[in-house]
Amino acid sequence: MVELLRRSALLWACLVVTPLACVKLEPRNQFASEFVDLFTSSEETSDAWDGTDVAEGPDAEAKCGDGECNGDESVPTCPSDCAFLAKHLGGKCTVPGSRDTCANGFVCVGRGAAGGGNVCVADFETWQPTPDDHPTADFKEEAEFVVDNKTGLSWAKATLDPTDWTTALKGCTAAKYGTFTDWRLPTVGELTSLLDRNKAYPASSGPQLNWPSENWEFWTSVPWTLSGSAWMVNFGTGTAYMSSKYLLGVARCVR
Repeated sequence: MVELLRRSALLWACLVVTPLACVKLEPRNQFASEFVDLFTSSEETSDAWDGTDVAEGPDAEAKCGDGECNGDESVPTCPSDCAFLAKHLGGKCTVPGSRDTCANGFVCVGRGAAGGGNVCVADFETWQPTPDDHPTADFKEEAEFVVDNKTGLSWAKATLDPTDWTTALKGCTAAKYGTFTDWRLPTVGELTSLLDRNKAYPASSGPQLNWPSENWEFWTSVPWTLSGSAWMVNFGTGTAYMSSKYLLGVARCVR
């Protein structure tokens, strides 16, 4: 009962009182746990990531092929061990924001027809975050985007002007950076993977990424069920919370 009251109070703070009271991403695994709590019932979530699968730090032994993504191993250097860190794309879907036609832990994300159409994307229930320390060396820079070698995700350097959630969704589905047309608005799990917990304003070490001078709130593609709210990530403070879809937020597209 105490736990139920705690969750109810958290949700009330998120949706009614102030979004800043919702989630502080510290430590990262704690946020993952809270996010799973909000999106699941009282049933056990034993299959949620507990942070023990990936060894972190310079002392972790890196041996490609041992079944563990350790040390300096990443998606490009050892795909057999680190494949779970790559972007998790499921099958096609119809209604962006819905989870009904996607597997558990996946959400339907809008994507332009030229890029393959709407697709189910893994979110925090199944997404396995990168370590809190996420330095510039983890990225490879291209002309119009950067590639995160730890996750396999590509991030547009440019941002879309502050706008409401629906317009941000449409903006990314119509975007083209480089030769690619399969850009989309990221899920919560994807967007928080871009954070560097040792940084602030911006709380990211992605090289040559454009950051707004005032608005640090970035939209994700994940709405809150049966409400007019959606998840945002603040790249000034490293926090995530729900806000009204009609407020103005920035968008950074991903593929």
